[in-house]
Amino acid sequence: MAMLINTYIGQPYYMELRTNQQLGYVVAGGTYSRDNYSRMYCIVQSDGYSPEDVQERSLEFLSKTIDNLDMLPEDQFITYKAAAREKINEKSTSISKEADRRHVQAYEFNNNNERDAQTLLELDSITIKEMKKVLKNTLDSDTKRNVSVLLYANELEVPKHIKPTVKKVIPNPSKPEGISAYLSLSLIPAKAIIARAHPVPAPKP
Repeated sequence: MAMLINTYIGQPYYMELRTNQQLGYVVAGGTYSRDNYSRMYCIVQSDGYSPEDVQERSLEFLSKTIDNLDMLPEDQFITYKAAAREKINEKSTSISKEADRRHVQAYEFNNNNERDAQTLLELDSITIKEMKKVLKNTLDSDTKRNVSVLLYANELEVPKHIKPTVKKVIPNPSKPEGISAYLSLSLIPAKAIIARAHPVPAPKP
């Protein structure tokens, strides 16, 4: 699911916030997986917008991606699946990358040689409705498990409703001044977890 979400939001997130809105030079959105969990990340580094403004625009874009799934053509959804499938089937291009792949397979996935095949079967079974439910649970204020970091440039005033965890960062002479940043990490719930959280009522006898 995480790889499918990545193909759905990754490039559009960059195109909208970096190219169209020009919020900052560094813009990235996507997903990654570790052990038995997956996360969605959003990163924007800006020298012209405050972190809370960037956060608002980021959340607005992500909210629209959920609604847009209702209008997503089935053939486009198949294209997203094909991109995720290609990523899963991608071969290592160097000895070091192959060593990393085998290390992850051995120590993170209990040496499960069938993991890729199992992942492809799971990918084929995912529906647009299921992906929308997962995205909604990932981003909805009532169900999300999220950490957001707002970094303010020294010349920006932190809003009163935001309680700083660090009062002031010592300037680094090697880095430009006036740079603010927004970072968000959201836990992506597994389909099984969502099913338990939203059980289907049993039919009445």
